[in-house]
Amino acid sequence: MNGNEYKFGYYLTDVIYPPYSTFVKALRYPVEERDKLFKRREQGARKDVERAFGVLKMKWHIVEHARRPLDLETLRYIMYACIIMHNMVVEDKGRNIAHYIQTEPRHVQFQSGTTKYLHRVVNIQDTNKHRQLREGLADYIFDGNDNE
Repeated sequence: MNGNEYKFGYYLTDVIYPPYSTFVKALRYPVEERDKLFKRREQGARKDVERAFGVLKMKWHIVEHARRPLDLETLRYIMYACIIMHNMVVEDKGRNIAHYIQTEPRHVQFQSGTTKYLHRVVNIQDTNKHRQLREGLADYIFDGNDNE
């Protein structure tokens, strides 16, 4: 995005989370129009996701309790199954929350203590990447690319 490559996905978060490269937080007190627009879009998207998972937790108990003992691949399939079931429930209303993409890349598990693991941790905790990602997303939205 904007000429920068990001190795990890990201989560939309509120201000209580640390400034990691995998978290995108809205600005607390935006002044510029670009930052105000970004804050509105980020908060709207975050609230949509929170509501969607609230519905999924109410409908399918497994979403709330199946976290730790399962590997990432199994968790991904559980989440896709719940999203697909939710989409089936609301299909007539035209309010699907996500689309399954079978070509999505697989996550790689790292053993703690290895060099790859430590490099990954350092990259995730990079506060400069955090700011760069947030600024890049704000520019991308402000330039009108978020509707593509």
